[in-house]
Amino acid sequence: MVPLAGLIDVMFLGHLTEIRHLAGVAIATILFNYIYWTFGFLRMGTTGMVAQAIGRKDNQSAVLIGLQHGILALILGLAILIFQKPLQILGFAILSATPEVKTSGVDFYNALIWRAPETLINFVLIGWFLGQAQSSKVLLLSAILNVAKRFREPYFH
Repeated sequence: MVPLAGLIDVMFLGHLTEIRHLAGVAIATILFNYIYWTFGFLRMGTTGMVAQAIGRKDNQSAVLIGLQHGILALILGLAILIFQKPLQILGFAILSATPEVKTSGVDFYNALIWRAPETLINFVLIGWFLGQAQSSKVLLLSAILNVAKRFREPYFH
C-alpha cells in the first residue's frame, strides 16, 4: 500500500502548475519505499510466527508475538525519527535531482517521516492478521488507513 499511496500523491500533484512538486514527491516516495521495505521483515516475520502459534492452537503466544513485534516496530520507528536527518541527507544524495526538485522532495519527506512508527506498527498488524488467516481485515485496515492519510496529506501551496 506504500507504493499505492505514493501513486495517489503523484496523481494529485500532477495537476499543479509546477512540475518540481511532482518530481519531489516522486523521489521522496522512492526514498520512503526503500526505508520502509528495509523493515518488511516485521510483516513477514509476524505472519509466520503467528501462523505457527495459531497452528499449535496457542492464542496466547499469538497475542504475545503481536505485542513483542509491535514494540519492536515502535522502537524502530522512533529510531527512524531520531536518524531522520542523516537518512534524508543520504537518501537525497543518492537520488539525483535539481535543487528545486530536491527542495520539494525534502519538504515532503520532512512531513511524512513522522509516520514511520505508524507505518512499521501497521506492518506488524498486517502480519498479525495474515498469520491468523484474516486477510479481509488486512484489506479493510489498509483501505481505512490510506483514506485517512489522504485527508491529512501535506500538499504544497
